[in-house]
Amino acid sequence: MNEEFDEYKETSEASNPIYIELRYLGKGSSGEVYLIYHIIKETIFAYKMTYQDEQELNERERLNYLNIGKFQYICQYYGYIENNWVKNLLIEFIEGKTLDRIDITKLSTDDKYKIIFELILIIRHIHSLELISRDFTLNNIIINQNNDPILIDMDRIIKEDEQKTIDFNKKGMAPDEYKTIKFDIFSLGYIMYYLLNDKEPNLNEINEKVTENNIFTFEKCLNEDPTIRPSMSEVIYTFYVNFLSNNKDKKNIYESLLKENNYDLFILGLIYENGKYIERDINKAIHYYTLAANQNNSSAQFSLGLIYYLNQYVKQDINKSIHYFSLAANQNNSKVQYNLGVIYEEGQYVTRDIDKAINYYTLAADQNHSNAQYNLGAIYYLNKYITCDINKAIHYFSLAAK
Repeated sequence: MNEEFDEYKETSEASNPIYIELRYLGKGSSGEVYLIYHIIKETIFAYKMTYQDEQELNERERLNYLNIGKFQYICQYYGYIENNWVKNLLIEFIEGKTLDRIDITKLSTDDKYKIIFELILIIRHIHSLELISRDFTLNNIIINQNNDPILIDMDRIIKEDEQKTIDFNKKGMAPDEYKTIKFDIFSLGYIMYYLLNDKEPNLNEINEKVTENNIFTFEKCLNEDPTIRPSMSEVIYTFYVNFLSNNKDKKNIYESLLKENNYDLFILGLIYENGKYIERDINKAIHYYTLAANQNNSSAQFSLGLIYYLNQYVKQDINKSIHYFSLAANQNNSKVQYNLGVIYEEGQYVTRDIDKAINYYTLAADQNHSNAQYNLGAIYYLNKYITCDINKAIHYFSLAAK
């Protein structure tokens, strides 16, 4: 819980009102919302008057606001006014319309990308707190006067480990029985598709498309199978490279998005090494790979090992190469284990060590790396470095042939 938050608490009585009701704004799942003028604070608020039979849902929303704390793109909670034993919430009033009520065809491409970027930040923040939104939908996102999305209604948020089923569903929600973080990925994909295509997705057509194509697209978020949906980092990477392909001059605005964890740092390194969407910068690639490698990202360790081994972008440094390869191999990265086996078998840059080669090949082969299985078969068959063992040779050749 956000201990720094100063929650306002007040009791209101009919004989001594502390606010003036200005107009009706709408209703949520746990109550009706009014625009009020708070007499004591001399401020306008959105005031959520809770239904008598939804006090449990209302209390969950209050606690969720406290857990989430202040975040730029989430509606700000200020406190509550207690009336007849019911806590009615004081929430920031957002001037604007919900995403389902604005004409998205009038939004520029830049505005759409900005909105998507900020939506990703919202979900990223919620998931960083080990929470699931469960209600990240078009009618729960207000687009304010600056074209920023603001998430409203926090009453459906749960902790990741609650694994609850819910008895409500609406447009833009996944059909999942249990609500995990992949439930939010579906909702995010739904909104991204809506913004980028100026229409809501046809889920039947999309599911046919993504099952035929393993290449990740935003549509993959909408797969009916939650295990096929991408991770948040994959969503970020796809957004980043899609945006950069048309907006290379604005990359610095969005780069901060990819500095949250070791996988994202690895992705930044990959982008700068590949040079497909922005100009190749091998020093930046090494910088981000190193940050990720220091947080035990095996893919970044493997990439650094390759950079220092290949003598392509920087001068070969076999000691650094083996250092990073070894770090990744210790995390059961089969590609790295195979490469280390090759290095020690060939003995081109290090002293040949067949025992180490066999060890690394075996580690990779046990993870079904076919090239490692083949090389082991060859070592046991050729009688070159060790005594021929035809049974082991046939065993590993057979595995490689599957």
